[in-house]
Amino acid sequence: MSVLKKILPIDELLKTMRRFPISALCSIALFIFAALNIHGALDWGDEVTGRIVTALVYGFFWFGFAQLVTEGRALGALYAAILRYGVFAILLAFVVFSSGFTFIWMLSLLAPALLLGISVGPYLNSRDNLSFWFYNRQVWQGAAISILAGLLWGGGISAALGAIDYLFGVDVDGDFYSDVWMFAMVVFAPLYALSWVPEEFKYTEADCHAPAQLSFLLNWVLAPLVVIYMLILYAYFIKIAFAWELPRGQLSYMVTAFGGVGVLTYLAGWPLRENGGSLLRLVYKLFFPALFIPVAMQAMSIYLRLEQYGVTEQRYLIALSTVWFAGLAVAYTFRKPALKYITGSLGIMMVFAALGPLSAPNISERSQFGRLKASLVQHKILVEGQIQEAPEALPFEVRKSISSQLDFLRDRKKLERVNAWLPEEVSEEEDVKGEVDSSFEGQTSIYDITKLMGFEFVSHYQDEQNARSKRVNLRGENNNADAQRVEGFKYLLNNRYVNAGLKDKNGEPKAWEKSWDAEPKITARFEAGVLSIIVGGRAPVEFDVQKFAIDEAAKDPSRQAREMMIDKSSRGVRVKVTFNNIALLNEVDEPEPAEYKLQNFSFRALVDY
Repeated sequence: MSVLKKILPIDELLKTMRRFPISALCSIALFIFAALNIHGALDWGDEVTGRIVTALVYGFFWFGFAQLVTEGRALGALYAAILRYGVFAILLAFVVFSSGFTFIWMLSLLAPALLLGISVGPYLNSRDNLSFWFYNRQVWQGAAISILAGLLWGGGISAALGAIDYLFGVDVDGDFYSDVWMFAMVVFAPLYALSWVPEEFKYTEADCHAPAQLSFLLNWVLAPLVVIYMLILYAYFIKIAFAWELPRGQLSYMVTAFGGVGVLTYLAGWPLRENGGSLLRLVYKLFFPALFIPVAMQAMSIYLRLEQYGVTEQRYLIALSTVWFAGLAVAYTFRKPALKYITGSLGIMMVFAALGPLSAPNISERSQFGRLKASLVQHKILVEGQIQEAPEALPFEVRKSISSQLDFLRDRKKLERVNAWLPEEVSEEEDVKGEVDSSFEGQTSIYDITKLMGFEFVSHYQDEQNARSKRVNLRGENNNADAQRVEGFKYLLNNRYVNAGLKDKNGEPKAWEKSWDAEPKITARFEAGVLSIIVGGRAPVEFDVQKFAIDEAAKDPSRQAREMMIDKSSRGVRVKVTFNNIALLNEVDEPEPAEYKLQNFSFRALVDY
């Protein structure tokens, strides 16, 4: 036991588990699920397992937060139980009943929000900025050290196992290394981080000093960055004022960087606000007043994007961050409230964006669906609740906008509302509107929906010039396959990408070629639309990929997965080529007859001789 205590801080970990028992249980349960997944007993890709794992992650953070609120406010047993289990039951309901995309979005926002809650939990009734700062310094410092300790512990044990394997010839199963790393990062590091959370929440000014390392970071890195961002932004604002032009769409990234680094500096440097370096003191004096104009410009920029393209989750977050920065600018310029409101308000906004009818996914879906419906009605495509072919040719931007909105709803598995507008009931057997995209099970292909409207689907990446070119992307049944049966063949030539339009330095067509060090040597060569597989000095087995692709596109130009395979033999050599993807381009402005041209393809081949 004494040796184990030297390797692991057992006493501290046990003390932490007694203080945060349910968080510890969630961490251990999460490790058990991870180990079962590693050893093939469970699949994290399974929806039920994924939701259980998510609930455990939320449970770790929530019960930690609830414990700190209970300690900070000295809650009685009843109120503490309501806080712990009542609220977590509501949280659990969202985990269980959220749809796929909403579930993923919730996971990405709620875990950071709960982490911010841990930073605020003990101070809900306190305005003591110095104690709040020192507590958070301990928490975040402990989190950083715990991650490093977990990496060192996992790496050290893995290295020891590797040494045993090398020196003594003991075959250590690769899954055991994964177990070690999972224990290090899912159990050891999180519990060690919780052990850093202070048990006292009131500190004197003598306790709250900034270490030399933090002082250096603030004075020589963060504060100069804030000033540099501020100068760049204000120089740009002067430029657009003289040019009388609207702010660019990318402005939000610079404003967010300026605001984020500024807020971090303001929080981290609190004890140095009066005796720090000149730039740090300048930040404390000017940052929040200087935030007004960047926030106003960002508000104008995001308003124009929302007006033009509607709400998406990303624009929702930018708009929400604009509101947050504006609130901080007003509050900390005129009132100077407690520091806890900075992180606390951010956490609340992240919860607001993740859950409920006003969450980012729900608002975005309603916005894009509403814009789609309005556009279809305006252009007489949606008449009396049914989709029909547009009575006249639609402008490129309208076609692209409709395609983008359909793509948005398809990605979130929300096409059922559009399906209700189709002329007949959708079924997988139907050819046009009924074709189901196998990548999005149970949903009608958006490519076929736009055909019903009288135009080809327009990709987000197309502009008006290249939209005149008709692109066709064919997808094989096994384009995501990890394995392929090789019975009856000697070699598998693994997945290769071929650019059919290679050119040399003079602009002349150039052949693609790849060789494998087999016995005898195997070479694949593509030139003038023909793929050749050559085994040693034998005659090549040739595949006319150009003709094969054109025939496939003529049968079905959609992205519907299909078998794309050619099996040929020639003079004792048999080659089975399976195509994963094939891309074709038809330049419709070319003189007749316009013909599809092979752009690129990927393939794998089985060879026997």
